[in-house]
Amino acid sequence: MSDEERRIEIDGQDEEDTSKDNPEEPEEQSEEDEDSPEAVAEALAKADEEAVRGAPEWEIPEEDLGDVDLSEFEQEEVAQGPSAQELKELNDKYVRLYAEYENFKKKAAKDKEELATFVKEEVIYELLPSLDHLDIALKHANEDESSGGLKQGVEMTLRELYRTLEKFGLKIIEAEGKPFDPEYHHAMSQVETEEFEDKTVIEEFRKGYMFGDKVLRAAMVSVSRRPGDRTEQEEGTGKKAEEESENDTNDIKEED
Repeated sequence: MSDEERRIEIDGQDEEDTSKDNPEEPEEQSEEDEDSPEAVAEALAKADEEAVRGAPEWEIPEEDLGDVDLSEFEQEEVAQGPSAQELKELNDKYVRLYAEYENFKKKAAKDKEELATFVKEEVIYELLPSLDHLDIALKHANEDESSGGLKQGVEMTLRELYRTLEKFGLKIIEAEGKPFDPEYHHAMSQVETEEFEDKTVIEEFRKGYMFGDKVLRAAMVSVSRRPGDRTEQEEGTGKKAEEESENDTNDIKEED
C-alpha cells in the first residue's frame, strides 16, 4: 500500500471519529428552539436595544432658545389669581347675599307665625257660639234643682274647654261689677239705680273674649245710671220734643 492510500484512509477514520464525538442535532429540534418563549423574548429585547441605539438624539441649539426670561412666566402665573379689587367685589357680594338671606329667614318666620296666629284666631272665633250655648245650659241647670248630674257634666265640659282654649290665647273679659269701657263692653241697656256707681256694668248678657291683646268679641252688658241723670241723647230728644210742642202751640194761637 502506498503512502497516499494510507493518508486517505487515516483522514477517513478521523472524520468518522469526529462525527461520533459530535453528533448533529436533528433539524426539527432546532426549529422548536427557535419558536420557544425564551427565544422570542430574547429576540424582542435585542430588537428594542437596537432601536434605542439607532434613535437620533434631539438637541436644541442654544442660539435657538434666544433671550428667554423665565421670571416672566412666573409673574404670569401669579397674575392669574384674583386682584385686590376683585376680592373686594366678591366680599361685598357675599355680604349682601348673606344679609338678604338673613332678612328672608326673618320674614319667612314672621309670616309663618302670623299665619298660625290667624288660623288659631279663626278657629277660636268659630267656637264662641258653642261656649255661649254651654253657658246658657248651665244657667238653666242652676234654676232647675233636679238637674244635679246634668249641671255637673256641663260645668266639667265648659271648664275643660276653657282651659284648652286658654292655652291658645283665649281670655275672658271681666265685665260684671267693672266700670263700663266701650272698648271691651257693648252696652245693651241702662238701668237707673242707686246701688251702683254711675256707668258700672251691673249685668252681663253675653261673655266677651280676647285673643292675646286683641278684642275678639265685646261683652254685651247692662250699665247703671244715677236717677235723674239724662244722657246726651235723651237730652237732645227732650229738647226736640219741647221745640215741637212750642211750635204747635204757636200755630194754634195764630189760627185763633
